[in-house]
Amino acid sequence: MKKYISLQWIWFLPFILILTGCPYSSDIPIDEPKEKVNQDYIGKWVKASSSTEENPKYYNVTKKDDLHYIFEEFTYSSNDKKYNSDKYVGHSTTLGNVVFLNLQKDEKYYFYKIELNKEKKQFKLYEVTDNIDEKFNKSSELKAFFDKYKDLSFFYNKDEEKYEKQ
Repeated sequence: MKKYISLQWIWFLPFILILTGCPYSSDIPIDEPKEKVNQDYIGKWVKASSSTEENPKYYNVTKKDDLHYIFEEFTYSSNDKKYNSDKYVGHSTTLGNVVFLNLQKDEKYYFYKIELNKEKKQFKLYEVTDNIDEKFNKSSELKAFFDKYKDLSFFYNKDEEKYEKQ
């Protein structure tokens, strides 16, 4: 009987993997780095919904050079009882009134719309949807695609993340 139940779950695994997608990624950025680093992004940013937690998720953003940031993401592992970090090198690309982060890790770019509120010392991150099937060979093609859909809500995953500067 137990073997039968186990085989049923093995059959179901591919469906679980399909439903738990990854963020949209590309081998190329939206555009080459051209925009100067915005000093307002530099610093420690704690996830607003977890700021009352003992070990909240946070980013430490530093300037790599005039055009690049280093985004170091810290998430607490309750199993290991310590923070784990992931480091991304990134730059911004502005299309109209929308600012995108091109964050690179392990030769892949990940894309986020970022909205900065200087007065409240907050920013919101909107992950570009993982439902994009198109593949792009040139940044100019990717940039045109992003520019076309940047103002549509379904271009982003449902949950935005809000961060507060510490």
